[in-house]
Amino acid sequence: GEKVPIKKNSSNWKLSFSQLFHMNTMVPKQSESGMEYEEYLKLLLLKVPEKKLYFRMLDLMQLNIQIKYPEFQIKDCMTQYQIDTTVQLDTRFFSLPMKKGSGYEFIMSRTGSYQ
Repeated sequence: GEKVPIKKNSSNWKLSFSQLFHMNTMVPKQSESGMEYEEYLKLLLLKVPEKKLYFRMLDLMQLNIQIKYPEFQIKDCMTQYQIDTTVQLDTRFFSLPMKKGSGYEFIMSRTGSYQ
């Protein structure tokens, strides 16, 4: 990919208004300074609130699914999850005299859903 300057000015601007109609025949100018395009996009996304990014991702998923299923609406979906985990803790720094063994074990399970 090409480098993208963080701040545009007259010296690093690569496209004039008259060139807009001939973009498919133009050879891109090389640039030594700036960021990779992917880094530039990530920088722009830092300014977008997290919740807005999630809704944009949902919009893209809906558009992609609608290619095969035109009636699909993400708002009609329901999602449910279950997370099971086991946490084991060493008794290296804290142990009770009546507790025998190598440590503590906690088993946790969480479920949730949304529509």
